[in-house]
Amino acid sequence: MQSKKQDVVGIILAAGQGKRMKTSRPKVAHSLLGRPLIEWSMMHFVEAGVGDLSVVVSPSQPEVHAIVDNFAQKVASRCRVRHVFQDVALGTGHAAMCGVRSLESQGVRAGT
Repeated sequence: MQSKKQDVVGIILAAGQGKRMKTSRPKVAHSLLGRPLIEWSMMHFVEAGVGDLSVVVSPSQPEVHAIVDNFAQKVASRCRVRHVFQDVALGTGHAAMCGVRSLESQGVRAGT
């Protein structure tokens, strides 16, 4: 396990609706080997030493919010995990922009 790196940040885009999966459940909430898909992604960021992780989510997906909140509590001593809301679903590029803007509002400078 690597040590916590305060200067390394991450963004996970998790606001997708999963329409192609033909399910009402958000795709990142589906389980693989007993864990929600989004949890696998978040854990890899933490294990890589990311000290600050922003997860872009849709406000209309409370199940995803709960998964992120539970995970954030588990890793609080190793990584700060927070929601970033993509209020309007305008695609992947917009979701990434929401994540970057959130980091900038936290004082993260370009190039870090």
